[in-house]
Amino acid sequence: MVDNDAETLSTGASLLQEKGFPVCPVNTAEAFAEALKRISPGVIIINTYAGSPITGRIMHEINVHDHCRYTPVICYFADEGIYLLKRKIEDGRMEYQSIRSEKMDTVLQAALG
Repeated sequence: MVDNDAETLSTGASLLQEKGFPVCPVNTAEAFAEALKRISPGVIIINTYAGSPITGRIMHEINVHDHCRYTPVICYFADEGIYLLKRKIEDGRMEYQSIRSEKMDTVLQAALG
């Protein structure tokens, strides 16, 4: 799980760990690149808020590591304006799922095997 906001990262990692998912929380693209040398994630979860300077680097790291090239990526928006999110959902450009939802659990279970 990648998020440059410590509080969001801690909260998200805790919620997932409480559900029994193993989590390797990192807060920078550099830490993400280092973690990929040690682990082969079953799923990568990224905060892709607008203007994030680390999102591009993270996507690059995923593509250059063969063991991650086909790893599912779940993107979330922790601080994008509610109005923008609402419009994207209404327009069908994204689907909303709470990290606490049963469907999110199903998606994570499927990705992690």
